[in-house]
Amino acid sequence: MTRVVVVGAGLLGSSVAYHAAIAGGDVVVVERATPGAGTSGASFAWVNAQDKTPAGYFALNADGVAEHRALAERIGGDWYHSGGDLVIGRGAQAEKLREKVERHRALAYPVRLLDRAQLATLEPAIDPGADDVVAHFPDEAWIDAPALVERLLDAAEAAGARRSVGAAVEGFERDSTGAVTGVRLANGASEEGDVVVIAAGPATGALATLVGLSLPMAPSPGLLAVTTPVSAGIGRVVHAGDVALRPERGGRILLSSRSVDAALDPATRSVDPADPACAELLGRAAHVVPSLRDARIEEARIGVRSVPVDGFPAVGFVPAAPGCYVVVSHSGATLTPILGRLVAVEVLGTPQPRLDPWRPARFVAEGVTT
Repeated sequence: MTRVVVVGAGLLGSSVAYHAAIAGGDVVVVERATPGAGTSGASFAWVNAQDKTPAGYFALNADGVAEHRALAERIGGDWYHSGGDLVIGRGAQAEKLREKVERHRALAYPVRLLDRAQLATLEPAIDPGADDVVAHFPDEAWIDAPALVERLLDAAEAAGARRSVGAAVEGFERDSTGAVTGVRLANGASEEGDVVVIAAGPATGALATLVGLSLPMAPSPGLLAVTTPVSAGIGRVVHAGDVALRPERGGRILLSSRSVDAALDPATRSVDPADPACAELLGRAAHVVPSLRDARIEEARIGVRSVPVDGFPAVGFVPAAPGCYVVVSHSGATLTPILGRLVAVEVLGTPQPRLDPWRPARFVAEGVTT
């Protein structure tokens, strides 16, 4: 039986642990804090494949969308929220949205244009402009990431896995050949494994350095603002201009914006709900859902995106450290089920050529390994 140590109990780590455990691995998950409380717990958590390129990366994300539905049926729980994504093109963006729809139709990715009556049926709280173009990507979804993490870990434990929570990894055990054989924890304990999987989100790069891999990361903060409950909310993900909205529990709405994020200091790790950036988000969202004009921002949180410097996942064994494996990806919410499954199969002994384009060895080839 292959012993697998998974470092990190976020979305990807918990998915690897679950899939490895049900496939017969002897699995332990090591997490320094609360499972799902890091980047996974501060993610917009939109499950999608829109505009992902190149073709292989698009296909991986599209399969991730489909595998979420299958995973929800298999493990149950209330973490998966279907309904798709509505994209509203206004002004100059209207024609670009039509072109986007045609691109995705050519890829056989489900999408349709909606008229005003169809939009009103799906989302009566949205007030469209007369010239707005609205597209619906029906297979997409959003997830409650912390709830999914807990569900995956519970299912992994039911298959024999265990958790080690509350102590950070401070080093790696290696044998005389240089192979990684386990991890050392800050509390003095250790965990032995035939394979150690580093799935620690933004901390993956720093941990990889300890085993000889310089994994260049480009972390950036993302602001999520949660509104007070509204009388007329939304039932699915909505993108309109440069604001994104999705439902949050209790009749609240979660807000995000790429341009607002771009204006944040890269070192930002917390934001007060009264911050002007939150007011900017709420103002943009109120142009889409008028009931938000009477709302306020109740909570604001910052997530640090886990992004390798070239924007693509880093998935595979560390060239300089046999027995050590890394998995990190910005599209972690979408890729949770498919990467978890493929990585588990691979660490248990069966190579997965589909992952070859995203091996960490590509950074070695570029001369960045220390």
